[in-house]
Amino acid sequence: MDKVRLPIKVITPGGKDWNAPKPGGSQRKIFHEVDKAFRDNLEDQLGKVGEYFSRSFREFPSLPCVAIVRLHGDALAKTHRPDSLLRGNQCPVIGSRKTGELLIAVQRHSLNALASSIRVRTSKSAVASISTISEISAYTTQDALQVHTDDTKPLTVKLRPFQHGYAPADDALRNYLQILLRTLEVHEPRPLNCYGSSAIYRLEGLKTQQLVTLASFAGTRALSEFPKYRVLRAASRRLGPASKAIFEAPDAALEYPVLGLVDSGIDPSSSLLRPWVAARMWAVAKGDCDHAHGTFVGALAIHPRQLNNHNRCFPLAPCMILDVVAFPASGELPEDELLQAIEDALRKHPEVRVWNLSLSSNILCTDLGFSDLAMRLDELQDECDVTFVIATGNYETRPFRGWPAENLGEDDRIGSPGDSSRGLTVGSLAHLDSPSSRVKRDHPSPFSRRGPGAAFLPKPEVTHYAGNCDADGNCIQIGVISLDGSGYLVEDIGTSYAAPLVASTLATIHSEAAERMSSSLAKALLIHSAVLGREILRESDRAYFGFGVPGAVSNILSCAGSAVTLVFEPELRNSTYFEKIPFPFPPCLRLPNGLAFGDVMMTLVYDPPLDQTWGLEYCRANVEVSLGSFDFNKKGKREHRRLIPPDETDYKKMYERELVRSGFMWSPVKVYWRRLSRVAAETWRLMVAAEFRKEFRGKRFVRPSLVITISDPEGRLPVYDEVVRAAQQQGWIMDDLRLRQRFRAAPTSSPAGQ
Repeated sequence: MDKVRLPIKVITPGGKDWNAPKPGGSQRKIFHEVDKAFRDNLEDQLGKVGEYFSRSFREFPSLPCVAIVRLHGDALAKTHRPDSLLRGNQCPVIGSRKTGELLIAVQRHSLNALASSIRVRTSKSAVASISTISEISAYTTQDALQVHTDDTKPLTVKLRPFQHGYAPADDALRNYLQILLRTLEVHEPRPLNCYGSSAIYRLEGLKTQQLVTLASFAGTRALSEFPKYRVLRAASRRLGPASKAIFEAPDAALEYPVLGLVDSGIDPSSSLLRPWVAARMWAVAKGDCDHAHGTFVGALAIHPRQLNNHNRCFPLAPCMILDVVAFPASGELPEDELLQAIEDALRKHPEVRVWNLSLSSNILCTDLGFSDLAMRLDELQDECDVTFVIATGNYETRPFRGWPAENLGEDDRIGSPGDSSRGLTVGSLAHLDSPSSRVKRDHPSPFSRRGPGAAFLPKPEVTHYAGNCDADGNCIQIGVISLDGSGYLVEDIGTSYAAPLVASTLATIHSEAAERMSSSLAKALLIHSAVLGREILRESDRAYFGFGVPGAVSNILSCAGSAVTLVFEPELRNSTYFEKIPFPFPPCLRLPNGLAFGDVMMTLVYDPPLDQTWGLEYCRANVEVSLGSFDFNKKGKREHRRLIPPDETDYKKMYERELVRSGFMWSPVKVYWRRLSRVAAETWRLMVAAEFRKEFRGKRFVRPSLVITISDPEGRLPVYDEVVRAAQQQGWIMDDLRLRQRFRAAPTSSPAGQ
């Protein structure tokens, strides 16, 4: 049965598929006894905040200062926020930083008003709000100063001011900042347009005391250095000349997808690679180039399987290359120059949907927030409707990591910009091993950095094969083979070489769609194929493996007969939820007693609204999927019982911090899976709903891409035909995923093929 590939079914929502949630809400919870001692302690803390900012209140009277409100660990959900206290002219919330830390704007009068409210208010709502607060402190010079001062030489720094979202306060901040800089005799700050909506300035020639004074300014959120990003000089081992039989020229009769490659450039002298370069952009002087890394990466985006002895670990998805020569011979580029090169390429080539970023940095993902580069890349992905495929970066400290992995603390965590919310981050696996290699085949490469991303986003989402090594980094006969500019086969290792394997696959998915496919759906289909290819991993292992290795493009875009894949892209608003009831569950996956069995997998990808002022709460919307039974309970009422993921995990009893860490809450990528075995479920129901952060003021809608596969674990039963037939009988509006002709499956006489 499974030799025939059948089309994925795309479901168009009908008018009756949206419903309003039932009104409800429970009484506010009290997290701490709000007695006189508790109130006095908070009031004393507010007094200390006022003392810390007394000088600023005098020197900058119209500029609010910023304080940090730390919430009780179990009071992180939006329903618990102390909104009745922190609003209007009484210390409003202007953003957040770490999980459970709110940033509030404070002035002398507003501190007094807040202290009075904490002292005298006794309503249930007020007491509940007060009980959520564990500490209030000033946002200090040390919080803002994120650069190592050096008295021996002036520094160039990046200044990120606070953004209050209130014109008088933001205008006052800019005016006072200009006055302060003139007083400090600092050169006129240069606002950097390459950071988009972020108000970021370059300040040059600063000495230690100037840095400290600027960090003490009430309008400074962060002073940091401009990080440099690099492509590693390929330390490759030559194996011998490559022939045209190994690296074929493009077939003139075929149309290939175009992949954007921002790197050190493909060597223009390479006779094998030159026919595959669709266009080239130079962001550096032509005489200031070392093309080794870009050539190696580019060749892997074209013929990785042929280069690697036809090893089936590597994909068959050749791409033409839009070659952006961004990195100079030194291999390093400051962040703002890198951003400018990327933006110029995107504006000039809007037809390219997928861009490969095989770069590294010393900026590791942290639990303090998302990196500036990642956040700007997210904006560019929204503006240009593209996806960046990003390497996790390389862990380079010897001895290299083994498997099971040693605890290296945060040293092997993914690097920026792998923390991009919109981007697709790629880790590396070993495709070969040897007696001396640190890991075995199919284990995480010893150099591949691990997740999670900021705010516990699942990073990397996927992995691919990019080599193995021994404890000292030697990779002879266990590395990845590619080309250098002289036409030689060379061997090397690095996560840089996993990214183009995924990027070329994603570009091919877009190319094979007969109609323009949303970036979220293409990404969902790719991740979903990785999930279908292996058992779901433990959370701790997923930080290294992601959700797995993407499958072949032909399998990503079609179904086996013993499985059915359905695609939903409903537009969700805050006041409604999407549902399909009854959801067709195939009769062939029911036992004679009616109990259900089989595999159910769901992958959800969506683009939530983003806000850089909110630190780890950067993602402003959360979408959840619930597929389960909708049967009568003992009281005779219909009750929805979530069955995917396993209902053994009682998510209802988890606090938000556990849901964020382990339940994909606020994550724009979610995967659900369960192998059903004798499950009681007569009527099935699918529900998809969105919620938005309480403080979110933007347009409240999001359009997720949901991919669901139901399959027979033994690959025998007619799941596809039965689900499609049942959906047709229920009047579902349904169509095939429209593909270019050469990928269409052979017609079938069954109802599923009509």
